[in-house]
Amino acid sequence: MNAQQLQNAIAAWSDKTFGSSILDRHGKQMPIDRRNGMLNHMLKEIEELRAKPNSPTEMADIFMLLLDYAAHSGVTVDMLFDTTLKKLAINMKRKWGPVLPDGSVEHVREEK
Repeated sequence: MNAQQLQNAIAAWSDKTFGSSILDRHGKQMPIDRRNGMLNHMLKEIEELRAKPNSPTEMADIFMLLLDYAAHSGVTVDMLFDTTLKKLAINMKRKWGPVLPDGSVEHVREEK
């Protein structure tokens, strides 16, 4: 199975398991946007990863949610990969600030 097939399988399972539509008041199927729920679920999984920082299983939970979110946003694995390569090139050219008290590091914002 390649990465795109994995994304397709995750999205198909997700739709089958959690639904992709609801009935309106007239009994007509209406599509639903579950992406906000996926983001909320990712936040919960991030907390689980904080508790188990070396767990590939917790990392996989977040990865699956990201691939599902991307699929439901019309973003393919190839698009995500290509955009990540471009973003990496941008980040490599940026200047980075000091480590903040929470452990994060942000790039230095250019003044306009």
